[in-house]
Amino acid sequence: MCQGKRSALANIMNAIAHNLDLPYKCYGVNLPKSKHYILCLIDGLAYQSFLEHKNSTSFLSTCNNVSSLSSGFPSTTASCLTSLATGLDAIEHGIVGAAFQHSERYFSSLRWCYLNSSDSKYKENIIPSITIPYGIWDCLKEHKINVNAIIPIDISTSVFTSKVFSAAKIYGYKDFSEITSMIEEVFKREERSFTYIYFGNLDLIGHIFGVDSQKWKDEYLYLDSLIQKIHRLVTEKATLLVTADHGMVNMSQSDMIDFNEIPALTEQTHLICGDIRARHIYLKPAFRDNILIDNWIEHLGNNFFVFKKEEAIKAELFGIDRNEENEDRIGDLIVISRGQFGLIDSSSNFDQYQSSWIGHHGANTENEQLIPLLIWN
Repeated sequence: MCQGKRSALANIMNAIAHNLDLPYKCYGVNLPKSKHYILCLIDGLAYQSFLEHKNSTSFLSTCNNVSSLSSGFPSTTASCLTSLATGLDAIEHGIVGAAFQHSERYFSSLRWCYLNSSDSKYKENIIPSITIPYGIWDCLKEHKINVNAIIPIDISTSVFTSKVFSAAKIYGYKDFSEITSMIEEVFKREERSFTYIYFGNLDLIGHIFGVDSQKWKDEYLYLDSLIQKIHRLVTEKATLLVTADHGMVNMSQSDMIDFNEIPALTEQTHLICGDIRARHIYLKPAFRDNILIDNWIEHLGNNFFVFKKEEAIKAELFGIDRNEENEDRIGDLIVISRGQFGLIDSSSNFDQYQSSWIGHHGANTENEQLIPLLIWN
């Protein structure tokens, strides 16, 4: 499939905008024409997981229009959801990871704040000067197309939501009955619409208990039943899409390599950011102009791909269209897991949660990259 963007969600939004007669190209994602589009996003659902559990579902298994798309790099929620709202790749919209360096500080994307290195639970009281560029949702709104985002109530008022989904009318839900009433309200209006519905628990459960754990399976079957109910609500009124932002892989503690135990590398490093399977490494000034890449490959090369920033940009890892302003946010080195490994830093407060998880994502293995796209019309 010819992709105009690295991000699957960017390509899906370009196709929706194209079908709504806006000036966007359709990059290989073929959607039926419709007045209303409803996109259900299951955070953390890999295409392979969809295939493996297809026979256990009563509704998702009935879809006869299924394809796989590539999540894009990094395969992490903050980057992917920003691509959904803008129709742009990470290097274009600037959210280049779950965390990255900005203004010489550690910036957490989903929390939308600088974190204090002495205690990652506390944010620095400095407002980040980060803006999201004009994107597809903005264009939809300008053309009088009703843009809605139905999001769990506990994150519906987050700064990330307000910044990234600023063009949408935000609905916060506690349970499925509220989703039902929100969808019914959307369809009472006459204008064309795009509605995004976010389901985040599968990702959370995958992180804590692992993909394919019993809790993961139970949640997946629950989501299958919810999406079936949504389908019944929108039959003959809209095109229903089900997709994901990224997949996930399980890791054991023995797969986690401690960066803090490699002094030859830590002595060169100012800051390490991102997911443990897809790291931004920011070097100290003395090491930036003459990067000792052989040194890094010697210590990490068997388990990780190691790219210099310029190599990663030229390889279009973060997207096809360069943006020099956002390139400053990319690490001097990009370290990506070759397989099942992760790079943790036991000395860092920022890694305290990631190192305890079972399920992880961020890299470009098939189980992290390939996501399903299901279409009902």
